[in-house]
Amino acid sequence: MVRWMRSGQRRVGRRHVLRLFVTLFVVWNVAEVCYLSLLARDGAPRGPPSPAPRIFIASLHWNNAPLLRSHWNSAVLDLAREVGPENLFVSIVENGSWDDSAQALRELDAELRRLGVPTHVVVGGSTHRDIVTAGGAANATGWVETPDRGRQPRRIPYLAGLRNKSLEPLREAARRGVLFDKVLFLGDVVFSVGPASPKAPGSLEV
Repeated sequence: MVRWMRSGQRRVGRRHVLRLFVTLFVVWNVAEVCYLSLLARDGAPRGPPSPAPRIFIASLHWNNAPLLRSHWNSAVLDLAREVGPENLFVSIVENGSWDDSAQALRELDAELRRLGVPTHVVVGGSTHRDIVTAGGAANATGWVETPDRGRQPRRIPYLAGLRNKSLEPLREAARRGVLFDKVLFLGDVVFSVGPASPKAPGSLEV
């Protein structure tokens, strides 16, 4: 009886030792795997950085030369330098301004091209008065009868037509297989590439 108890105690003792050994072995291996994973992660070669997004800028302008010269032109140039000239296309349509907007946009066009930014800048064209004077066919869409001025082009279809004109280079680029990640519509607003300038309240960050 005593022998059997001693034999049973020895078996239980061996079982405890074996269980302890297996536990230590598992813990050691888990710790080693975690350590090697950290080393591999820290020492692994980094892949190339993600390419900058390609941005297509479309903008309409009419009689806002002071804004163009004081803020807008320089902000577009800052944006071009920030994202890289190769990642930007600027399409601008100016339509019938009677101030200096057309010349201000021509100057911006020249500066952008000097930086290497592809552009499509259209200036001039018919004024709103020209369009009203020419009139439209009786059944033409996009026109409305007003009691004070007679037939007038509807504002939204008129502006939509100008917007589509500014997007024509985007369609042409797509036909050539040139794609953009973002389309950014900019109008006659003050914006900045970085933090908003305290001198320009209400400015828009890009």
